[in-house]
Formats: sequence, C-alpha cells, structure tokens
Amino acid sequence: MIIVIVEHFLNEAGQTYFPEWVEEVEKVLDRWPGFINLQRIKKVEQPEATWLILRFETLPLLRAWAASEDHEYILGLLTPYRWQKQRSQIFEVKP
Repeated sequence: MIIVIVEHFLNEAGQTYFPEWVEEVEKVLDRWPGFINLQRIKKVEQPEATWLILRFETLPLLRAWAASEDHEYILGLLTPYRWQKQRSQIFEVKP
C-alpha cells in the first residue's frame, strides 16, 4: 500500500473552502483504480494547516492519478486560494 501525505498552503478563504474541496476530491477519487481512502488530518501545533492522507494500492496507480486530468482539475479548484504549491511525501507500507 502507498500512503501520500499532502500539505496544502492556503489563505484564510482556502482554509474555509478546504472541507468542501476534500468532499469533491473524494467523489473524483472514488472512481479511480487503486484508490483506497482519503483522510483530513490536523497538525496539533498548527491547526490552520491543511493536510491530507491518501492511500492507494500501488505506486503506479498513484502516479496514474497524479498525471491525470482529474488531478489537474481538482488542484485547479484550489488555485485561487493557494499561496504556495502543495508539498507531498510518499510512503510505502511494508507487510
């Protein structure tokens, strides 16, 4: 399994919009092969930060999502609110 932790850097309006955006992301991802689930998380010391955890079955399936038009569309919805490009970390869960 692949886990991706993503931090989005959003202005105040973007932080307000973020929960709605996450719902839209989940609707789109539910159709994607290999998608397992999505969770919002909050950093205790930085509650205004916007973080997601995504889980995919394999790295190739994650990369297919990341290269897709759906992914570009979803990220485009955040463009008006972003003050910096998102940052991602990818992990593999070993049995």
